[in-house]
Amino acid sequence: MPKYLFTNDQRISVLADRIKWVADFIQNGHELTEIKNKSDNNNATTLASYYNLYFGTETCLKASADPMYAIRNFVLKFQFPNVRTSESFADSLTERTLFAPFRSIVKMLYLMAIESDSGKSWLSFDEILYYLFCNPIVYKNPWFDCELVKKDIEVGRSEFFDMNERIAAKLEWKHSDRQIRELLTVLNIAYPCFVLSNGKITLNIKSEEYKDNQEYILRLLNYSKFWYPTNPSDFNLSTLEYISYMDTQNTPYSVIEYKPEIEIKENNSDVDSFQQIFYGAPGSGKSYKVKNEVLAGVDEGCIFRTTFHPDYDYASFAGCYKPVVNCFNLLKRRNLTEEELLKGFMETATGEDKKAKYLYEVLSHQEDMKQLGIDGNALELKLKALGFENCTYAGECNVMAKIYKYLVRDGLIADNKITYSFVPQVFTNAYVKAWNEMKNENPQKVYLVIEEINRGNCAQIFGDLFQLLDRKNGYSEYPVDADEDLKNYLLHELGNDSQGIKDGKLCLPPNLVIIATMNTSDQSLFPMDSAFKRRWDWEYVPIRYSKDEARDDNDNFHTFKIEIAGEHYKWVDFLRNVNERILDATDSEDKQMGEYFIKEDADDKTFVNKVMFYLWSEVGKDMYKTAKPFFRIQDNEEFAFNDLFRANASALLKGFMKELGLKSEEEMGQAPTQP
Repeated sequence: MPKYLFTNDQRISVLADRIKWVADFIQNGHELTEIKNKSDNNNATTLASYYNLYFGTETCLKASADPMYAIRNFVLKFQFPNVRTSESFADSLTERTLFAPFRSIVKMLYLMAIESDSGKSWLSFDEILYYLFCNPIVYKNPWFDCELVKKDIEVGRSEFFDMNERIAAKLEWKHSDRQIRELLTVLNIAYPCFVLSNGKITLNIKSEEYKDNQEYILRLLNYSKFWYPTNPSDFNLSTLEYISYMDTQNTPYSVIEYKPEIEIKENNSDVDSFQQIFYGAPGSGKSYKVKNEVLAGVDEGCIFRTTFHPDYDYASFAGCYKPVVNCFNLLKRRNLTEEELLKGFMETATGEDKKAKYLYEVLSHQEDMKQLGIDGNALELKLKALGFENCTYAGECNVMAKIYKYLVRDGLIADNKITYSFVPQVFTNAYVKAWNEMKNENPQKVYLVIEEINRGNCAQIFGDLFQLLDRKNGYSEYPVDADEDLKNYLLHELGNDSQGIKDGKLCLPPNLVIIATMNTSDQSLFPMDSAFKRRWDWEYVPIRYSKDEARDDNDNFHTFKIEIAGEHYKWVDFLRNVNERILDATDSEDKQMGEYFIKEDADDKTFVNKVMFYLWSEVGKDMYKTAKPFFRIQDNEEFAFNDLFRANASALLKGFMKELGLKSEEEMGQAPTQP
């Protein structure tokens, strides 16, 4: 639950005049502590903190002559985390907030305006709170998908749902309604083209006010810098860093040009949400991040994995009735596979007596007998009736042989006996494990990992289970009725008194975490609807190019080479340049490649058949025989993928590299280096 602090003690109606007053006061060598009036002192302290009015800063110096300069600088740079108080600073770090509210609001309004025939757009205050301030897709990700959020807003407007209750459940911000109005009023003061009226902020990009401010608005849209503390535990150092960041001069501190390839490395990689999708370009290390960061140190028994694909359905995900061989399937209660049971039974002895003895040892567990439909008390009476008590070993084996025949006769075991039983799949297995863990004093987290979530039809796979993804305090806010077969299975596994099947309803527990990966190049395979998307937290896994971004000492993506006809090119240089061309050609990052798209031991044949084929199939073929082909060498001479398998293939590849602005190590007069 994100927490925000935005003090409304700014005297907003006379903001420019008050900023000039504080700036003049400080520039004249005075300390704010000299202001005796408590109300004025509070106001001056607030303005100094927000608008960077400190002695020696360029912001303060210029604000004396032009207070609008400080206001626009504040709108441009204000972000969370900030150092307004040590408590709010710590909250932002704990919640992993990296959010510039003004920039985010302007981006959304601008996107909606340019896609509107009228050139107009609007957002209600509640929409800003719910879809931006409450939304981890936005407040944790400076490079958030505006189009995705826009679609969510459109769906929300069509459903006419009341956001107040949802905002209260997701947001901890005292007087948020009043303070969001004050924040937006600052935006209106800075740029009058953003108009406030009746609980909404509107933008008209065809208005004269917009044209007067267009240069500043474009700067807001293109500004991508964020500050992140060098040492989050040192509040005094962080304060100095933030003041430096908010100043208009260059700062020596930790200011990041937050493009998709930049990653903020955090001390705590634990997933703090109940369901989260890691998304990014193919080869950017999404599965690696899940395995080595999110699941690091997690007991394998608490991890359940699956991969979605076009033929995957609800039965594959949750389970269904299937034909089974009764004995060998149901006796898995002993954690033995069918093969192990069969092998043990057949190899115990050639005689029926020894096999029966082995069978009895397996059946001696009450849970196994329940699964076979054998009443434990009835079996005990049968044993006594057959003379089991006080038997010698030989007599015991003889009795077991009789029991074996008894079970075969009644059809309870038989290799060729096919019966039907509910067979749970990955979701149900994880669900049962999580609820059983909840019985413990310190329940472990259970992880359901879904690879390639968008390669399956999520609406079909989840069915009404998607309703469970709305959580409150970790539990499903809206339980759903379980199918009769699933209900009976869960009643047996969890018991009648379990909250996991109370009143026949399903409810996710707070220790069940659902993690998914999504390849952005496959977004069109099975598009997710907005209702499904907004029930997940999203984290972008960026493409990394520099050595400093290596995950560990063995991560050599920045050193390995591509060899073409005996000449060597750095893979990371190729990646950076070709991704720029992909972005230029498609106006989209979806088709870019990540640093792990190929492995470091890949040869030139792999490079052609994997990398060049991907570029052709996903980008190049759509531009073939156009004015600006993707596969080209000097003077826009183009080639097709098929040409890479002809006699002059090496020359074409070298020409392609040259056109991308790359030189081989040999061309630069360097001896080829080894990682």
